Amino acid sequence: MSKITAPIATVIAAFMVCLTLLIATGSLTPTPKNYATVKFDGGYQKIGIISSESMFTQASIEFNGSKSVSGSFNEVIDVLKNFADGSDLSKRSLKTGSILKASAGIKWEGSSSNFKLTTDSILKISTESKPLTIQSVIDDLYDLEAKAKAARVSNSESALEFSASPANGTFLASKIINALTK
Repeated sequence: MSKITAPIATVIAAFMVCLTLLIATGSLTPTPKNYATVKFDGGYQKIGIISSESMFTQASIEFNGSKSVSGSFNEVIDVLKNFADGSDLSKRSLKTGSILKASAGIKWEGSSSNFKLTTDSILKISTESKPLTIQSVIDDLYDLEAKAKAARVSNSESALEFSASPANGTFLASKIINALTK
């Protein structure tokens, strides 16, 4: 039968003290991965704990370098319908050279920052050979919004990465564990 020597006893005691401290501080307790970082073409941005996720739309019509109308899709559509003043929307065209710019995407509000990720966009110019009618612009805006809404969940899942919150005392430990498990 072998005896425990002083050096082995010291190692065992140090291990037990460290293990007790880790358990007492909660360092061995799994931490929730609810701290979001969004990755996009230009890099990444920390959002934090997300309080809301929604869709956004933005459109503008420009003519000769100045914006004629700008706002959400609904706001721009309302202005276009008012401009048509009850006439057939498919027969009223934007002036030649008018530019339609529109984008839709996901907007997150988080504890560290807010972020808008454009997922879909269009750019169209009204020409003499292919004029943009008010109805075609409205249809394009509705189609773009529907496309963005249909892909929202998959776009959100692919753009976001979750980790433990840095406010949590175990953030460094979770980063080390995540690095080792990848």
